[in-house]
Amino acid sequence: MIILIFILSIFFLQFLPWWGIVIFGSFVGFYYNKLYDAFLFGFLLGVASWGIPFIYHYLNDGKIIIERISNMLQLEYSIILLLVTAILAGIISAISSLCCFYLKKIIFK
Repeated sequence: MIILIFILSIFFLQFLPWWGIVIFGSFVGFYYNKLYDAFLFGFLLGVASWGIPFIYHYLNDGKIIIERISNMLQLEYSIILLLVTAILAGIISAISSLCCFYLKKIIFK
């Protein structure tokens, strides 16, 4: 089930705004029954669904724009931009997952 959520998030986030990752992170929170699993897989969902398309676009003629954005942000290497944005997406998804995990606990209590 979690693999399906990962695949759907990578596909649909091409058409949704960047904060659409919160929707898929909430599905992870509703799916898992342990706090650690909800947090870990929510974080991994964010990193994977942001990092995989980032690498794909970087390798397919997106190198120029990504290097310009990293220069604009005064980052020495464009890989730092990937790491910073992927970790930020992971944190956002993990927080969404935790919120829905606790919401499920409250609803079904």
